[in-house]
Amino acid sequence: MKTWIRARPEAALSRACSRGRWDSLPVRGREAIAGFFLTGDPEAMDLWPPGPVEYGLEFDARPTVVMRADPVNLTPSADRLILNQIRFHELAAEDAIALVETIHQSLADTGVSFCRGGSGHWYLTTDEAPDGRWWSPAEVEGQHLLEFMPGGPGGGRLNALITEIQMLLHEHPVNLRRAEQGLLAINSVWPWGWCSRSATGRSPALQARLLSADVYVTALEQLASDPAAAHADELAVVTRKQDEDQAGYFSRLEREWAAPLLRDLWRGRIGGAQIDVTDGVCVMVSRLDLLKFWRRSVC
Repeated sequence: MKTWIRARPEAALSRACSRGRWDSLPVRGREAIAGFFLTGDPEAMDLWPPGPVEYGLEFDARPTVVMRADPVNLTPSADRLILNQIRFHELAAEDAIALVETIHQSLADTGVSFCRGGSGHWYLTTDEAPDGRWWSPAEVEGQHLLEFMPGGPGGGRLNALITEIQMLLHEHPVNLRRAEQGLLAINSVWPWGWCSRSATGRSPALQARLLSADVYVTALEQLASDPAAAHADELAVVTRKQDEDQAGYFSRLEREWAAPLLRDLWRGRIGGAQIDVTDGVCVMVSRLDLLKFWRRSVC
C-alpha cells in the first residue's frame, strides 16, 4: 500500500516515521508524486499534463491550449526574483473568486481566458503554447525565477502575461487585506502544465487504486485504459480542505488516516505503507518496523 500523507508528523504518524526506512523519490511536487505513484512513471506529469487533464475533467471541454495558472507571490531578493507558492487551501474562496474575476476581465479582449474550476485550481486557456518545457511551482519555489521563465516560441507572450498580472494585482483589495493580516501578497500567477511535445495520447496504465478525490489523480484514473487491478497498491492523497486550519487538519490526519493505518499494519491487514512526508522524501514502514525499540528523530 502506498499512502501519500503530506504533513508534519503527529502521534501515530510520528511513530511510523521514526521507525520506518527513509528514502527519496525521483520526483517532487504534489501532482508529480501522485502521477508517479499511480503510473509508476517518473515522467507521468509530462506525459499527461495537469492543465488539459484536469480541465477536461472539470469542464468537459478541450480548448486549443490549457494550462494551470497557480497564484504565487513574486519577491525580489538581491539580484534574484523568488517565487513563493500560495497554496489553494490557504486562500479563502471569496478571495480566490475576486482575484480570478479581475484577471478574467482584464484578459477578455486578448484571446486569453482565465477561470477557476470546482477544485479551486486556476486555469488559463489560449491559442498558443510555448514550445519549451515548463516547471511546476514546487520545482521553482525558492529558486531564481528568471532561470525558469517560459522559453521558445510563445514564451514571450506568457512572460509578458506574468508581468501584466503582477501589475494588475498590485493594489487589489484582496492583497490590501492580506497585507493587514501579515500574509504574502498574491501578485501574479505561474503558468505551467500545458501540453508539450513529450505529452502522449495513450491512456495511462494504473499501478495503484485511488482512495481520495484529488482532481489530477481522478482525471488520470478516468483516462486509464483499464482500472488498477484488485491487488494493486492503494493511493491516498490527503491535503488540507478549503479554509481548514492547521490544527484541524492535523487532527483529521491523525484520526482518519495515521491511527487506522498503524492499527491495520499491526494487525497484518496491510503489508506496509509508503508515506510522503515532504516533497520528494518518503518513509516506508512495515509491521516489523513497528516492533523496533529504537526511534529516529523526525524533526
